[in-house]
Amino acid sequence: MGACTSQDSSGQSISTTAAEAAAKSRGSNTTACQVFDTAELKGKSFHQTAHEGFVRAQKELGVTTKLLESKSEADYAPDIASFVEQGGDLIIPGGFLLADATQTSAEAHPEQKYSIVDFDFVDNKPDPPNDIMNGFLAGVQQYLKEPGKSVQVLGWNGTEGMFAGDF
Repeated sequence: MGACTSQDSSGQSISTTAAEAAAKSRGSNTTACQVFDTAELKGKSFHQTAHEGFVRAQKELGVTTKLLESKSEADYAPDIASFVEQGGDLIIPGGFLLADATQTSAEAHPEQKYSIVDFDFVDNKPDPPNDIMNGFLAGVQQYLKEPGKSVQVLGWNGTEGMFAGDF
């Protein structure tokens, strides 16, 4: 693997592999636009996690990023439309509340790329939390196959949950 060295603004030497340099070069030609529903961006939820990944793509890959936080449901379609008009390469709606506005925009602009967070257009519903919990349950079941291991999932038995008020 090739590498090169350059200096940052303080004169510190920075080593970059050829793969990292190529990824950053590709990213510098990409504009990703993220629009969130009315939930708080820093609410320790998937909104925050999705945005942290967005910021990381900007820092590590050189992706140009744009962000809108919708103030009300009436903002969803105009916020997505503004990113289409700005020519964003990828529009990332964050939250199932944006599903209808995303679908309407995608139908009107089939050449535009979208990647929605927390919605499954195949089944036409939000990603169910029980899918996530079943993943935890499967991991615990695999862990328990090890001799001498003892752990359990609390609040979820594979079909019912009490941790989020049952879904």
